[in-house]
This record gives sequence, C-alpha cells and structure tokens, in this order.
Amino acid sequence: MAGEAVISRRLTMRLVDSLRRTRPDGLGIRPVRSRLTPREWEVLDLLCSGQSTDDIADALVLSSETVRSHIKNLLRKLGVSSRQAAIDEARRMRADLAVGDEAHDGIEAAAA
Repeated sequence: MAGEAVISRRLTMRLVDSLRRTRPDGLGIRPVRSRLTPREWEVLDLLCSGQSTDDIADALVLSSETVRSHIKNLLRKLGVSSRQAAIDEARRMRADLAVGDEAHDGIEAAAA
C-alpha cells in the first residue's frame, strides 16, 4: 500500500484498546528498544509508584534479594546511582516518548 504499513482492522482495534488502558501517570509505557529487560521495567514501574523493595518482591512474587539485583542492574543500565535518579530517568524517557508521539501526530496531520 504505497510503501506504508498495513494493519488489519482487528489489530488496529486491539492497539486502540491498549492505548485506552494506558495509565495517566505513564507507568507501563516503555520504549520499543530499551536497555532494560521487561522484568527490570516492571521493577522500575513499581519503584515509580513508590513501592519498597519488599512490596515489589511481594507484587512480583520474587525474593527481596532478587528485586535488589534487578534494581542494581537497572541503575547500572540507566547510568544512575540512586533509586530516585532511576525514577527521574524513567519519567524523562516516558516524556520523550510522549513528545515523539505528538511530533509524529503533527507530521501526519500536516501530510494529510
């Protein structure tokens, strides 16, 4: 179709439904390509929502030591030295995604 991606009506509806379920605080939004594993994102989302290590362990059915290991890895991958800095970086990445989406929408509108 003129070099554009073709998406079925069914898939389009699933995507729209998924976007409607996106939380207003941005939790759960992730870049398509990320240095973090899906589990590290889960841990980071829970950190962003104010959960403690033990709370995260309970929520994800992990040991506290495993959660600490995930936190250590995500701090290293994000290049930060504290949980708060990781939270700030996650918010920055989500804001960048939102700005990218708005810019993409503007380009599409101008092309129409």
